[in-house]
Amino acid sequence: MTCHRHPRHQTFSLLSAYAIFGFLHELSHHFAASVVVHGSSSPNANGSSLTIALQAALGRYSFVQLPDDGDEQDAKAATRIILHAGWMFSLVLAAICHCLYIIVRNENEDGSLQKQTRFNRTWYRLFLNPTLPIAAYITAMEAIATDLFGFVPILPYVQ
Repeated sequence: MTCHRHPRHQTFSLLSAYAIFGFLHELSHHFAASVVVHGSSSPNANGSSLTIALQAALGRYSFVQLPDDGDEQDAKAATRIILHAGWMFSLVLAAICHCLYIIVRNENEDGSLQKQTRFNRTWYRLFLNPTLPIAAYITAMEAIATDLFGFVPILPYVQ
């Protein structure tokens, strides 16, 4: 049984999921930066939390400024770790969304979804439509292109 929704609702769901997954992808970079920096100084000293959140949510990019300790090798290694953390996180998230879609779809087809509690049915309905896995895969492909292969979009000038 497939889930039929109004096309506008599907478009809104896809765009919303795409924005959320992009935001989570950018947060994974900041989380990796905070782990690499070991909490010594904030890796985002030049931006407020609101600015960082808006860049991540609306612009799908973020700037992570690492402390300048004079060791160029450490800075390059930290940059690689932060970049790779983003695409790996997005790929794992896409695989999880895909698996959940398959599980929920199979439970819906055999009727066991109706036996779930109301809370579980509400959350399962999110995965009856393939928009979440599709948005997660789009985000993962975008992350692989930019973070792994280095296809960096032209960003606005930020000082």
